[in-house]
Amino acid sequence: MLDILKSPKNDIMVVMAIIMGIFLFLGITGNLDPAYHFTDDHNIVRITNELKTESIGSVMVSSIQSDLNIRFRPIFWLSSILGAKLFGINFILWSLWVAILACSTFQILHKESSLA
Repeated sequence: MLDILKSPKNDIMVVMAIIMGIFLFLGITGNLDPAYHFTDDHNIVRITNELKTESIGSVMVSSIQSDLNIRFRPIFWLSSILGAKLFGINFILWSLWVAILACSTFQILHKESSLA
């Protein structure tokens, strides 16, 4: 019985269900909306403006150092700064990138749980 649940066909179905579920959730909640959201997007605008005059390395160092006074999130800043370099302030691309990250995360978690 458990062998049926671990078939490749079921894995594909789970992957497709996760992807559709994430995009449906993001669409219903308005997170695929390409509009500016101050709470989340003000850092993107700030970083994009800083990257016009400074190098990626200096923006990373200054952002991570200033954030270390409050909390420990160096990977967040690394991701945000590289995303700002790639996508700029194109919020449609940012929304799609967040959806892709969510899908990837759930796929990795799904694979890890099936290995247990």
